[in-house]
Amino acid sequence: KTKTTKKDDDDDDDDEKTKKTRTKRTKVALLKNILICGTPGTGKSTLAKLVLEKVNNNNNKRICYEYVNVGDVCKAKEFYHLFDERLNSFVIDEDKILDHLEPLVRRGGMILDYHSSEFFPERFFSHVIVLTCGRENTKILYERLEKRDGYTKEKIRQNVECEIFGECVEEAKEAYTGDGVVHVRSNETEEEMEETVKFIAEELLGAKLR
Repeated sequence: KTKTTKKDDDDDDDDEKTKKTRTKRTKVALLKNILICGTPGTGKSTLAKLVLEKVNNNNNKRICYEYVNVGDVCKAKEFYHLFDERLNSFVIDEDKILDHLEPLVRRGGMILDYHSSEFFPERFFSHVIVLTCGRENTKILYERLEKRDGYTKEKIRQNVECEIFGECVEEAKEAYTGDGVVHVRSNETEEEMEETVKFIAEELLGAKLR
């Protein structure tokens, strides 16, 4: 009969811990990163938070995503070059925000929210969702922006024009060329938002909604 020493038992325990750690890391790495972008006023933040709630409250807590509003992070950590008084907005420091996001994205399971998509590396995201609102009827977007603090008439005009010409959509399609990466979704009504939340949670992130 072969004797088992304490050292052998310790080695077995270490091997088991290593396996569990590797498994845990593998599971985390498998979580996708997505970007929800679009002209200001298209409903990015609202939709992103709904997606986060859906995926994290299902699947018996096996899936745990995190939400990051990129603009808010830039303001909080002062990742910007200057403040544009004419448009009442910050000009962000892209290098600093990318350095901040890199370890989060590498870990996986991130839902990012920002109006632009072009300066992020293509490898950051499995899917990029571009929300649109009022490309045919600009009144919807105009009224949403009009209710926001700090939105001057000039800033509203520029954003509405951006939406009319589909700049965010074209930007995403040029920056992310892989098949099935970019998804353009209208977000003008509550029904459309619910459909998109379900699409992202179930089809893109694999959550099994109740």
